[in-house]
Amino acid sequence: MTEDEFWQLIDQARSSGSPEGQLEELLTPRSPQELAEFDAHFRNALRAGYSWDVWGAGYVAEGGMSDDGFEYFLTWLIMQGRAAFQQVISDPDSLADLPEPEAGYEMEGPQYVAATLYADRTDGNWPDGPSKFKELGEGWDFDDDDEMGRRYPRLTALHG
Repeated sequence: MTEDEFWQLIDQARSSGSPEGQLEELLTPRSPQELAEFDAHFRNALRAGYSWDVWGAGYVAEGGMSDDGFEYFLTWLIMQGRAAFQQVISDPDSLADLPEPEAGYEMEGPQYVAATLYADRTDGNWPDGPSKFKELGEGWDFDDDDEMGRRYPRLTALHG
């Protein structure tokens, strides 16, 4: 599965009222190899978004965000499609340009769909793939309103 095919599946899933259910439906006919490849692309996207700058944007939008919450925020962001994902990764304050979701900026389930289907069809031994996370190093104080307002002026205006 190519990266383009991965994002096409994300776009198809997000066009429904139930992205997680639609993603499961789209991935169900796929082979274990394709499921592993889909999961590798999902992990690469999580890893690409895993930065203090993106975390700070999610923190402002949600009014706080734990490390698990940040993972679910990145999942939500991936499910917004390639263009939105890449825009927010390159300019985290541009999260302000996306429609505010009624259910919040977090979504957990889609990142587990491929692994669950894979386990159901195989002995459950997941092939090695890329890590979801990388070392972030030193960050800054998300509770410093002046710092957050400087870094995320549009998001702070909307959610601050």
